[in-house]
Amino acid sequence: METSKLTLIAGWSAIASAVFSIMGFVFIGIFFTVGQPFGTLNDLFGGLLLSLSMVPIVFALHRLLSPRQSALGILALGIGLAAMSVFAIAAASVMLKTLGVLSFAEPRPGTGPLGLGLYAPGLVGVWLILISTASLTSRSLPPVLASIGLATGVGYVLVIIGFSMAGPQSPLVIVAGLLTAIGYPVWAIWLGRLLLRGLVTREA
Repeated sequence: METSKLTLIAGWSAIASAVFSIMGFVFIGIFFTVGQPFGTLNDLFGGLLLSLSMVPIVFALHRLLSPRQSALGILALGIGLAAMSVFAIAAASVMLKTLGVLSFAEPRPGTGPLGLGLYAPGLVGVWLILISTASLTSRSLPPVLASIGLATGVGYVLVIIGFSMAGPQSPLVIVAGLLTAIGYPVWAIWLGRLLLRGLVTREA
C-alpha cells in the first residue's frame, strides 16, 4: 500500500499522542499528591495536546478502515471528532481559567468546562471501541492490536462510570485508569509504526 501524506501525519501523530498520554498520567498522578502546577500540565499534555494529536488518527482510520457507506464508520468518525473537540476545548478552557485569562462559574462539581474535561475521555473510549470493532471486522489491523484498542476503549468508559459513581479514588477508576495508562500508549505506538510503514490496508 502506498503511504499517503495523511497516513504519515497520522502515524507520527499516533506516536506523539502516546507520549502526551504518558505525560498526562504522570502529571495527574503528581497533581493528586503535590498540587499545582501539575494539574495545568496535565490539562496541557494529557488534554489539549493529546486530543489535538488524535485528530489525524480519527481521519486516517476512518479512511483506511471504514467504507464511506458504513454506518459504523460514519458513527465512529462523528463520535471521534466530537470527542477530540470537546476534550480540547474543555482542557483549554480549564487551563485559561487557572491562568486567570478566563472566568466562568461551575454551578455544580462536574459541570461546565471542567465537567466536559472529566467526561470527554469517555467519548474517546466509545470511539476506540467503535474503530476497534471496525478493524476487527475488516481485519485491517492485527487482531491483537485491535483487541488492545477495544480493551483500552472499555477502560476509558469504565473510568468515567467509576468516577461518576464513587469518585476518583474508587477501585474501578484505579484499575481502569491503569488499563488506559498502559493500553493507549501501546496501541498508539504500534498503530503509528504500522501507519508509517504503510501496513494498514482497507481489506484483509
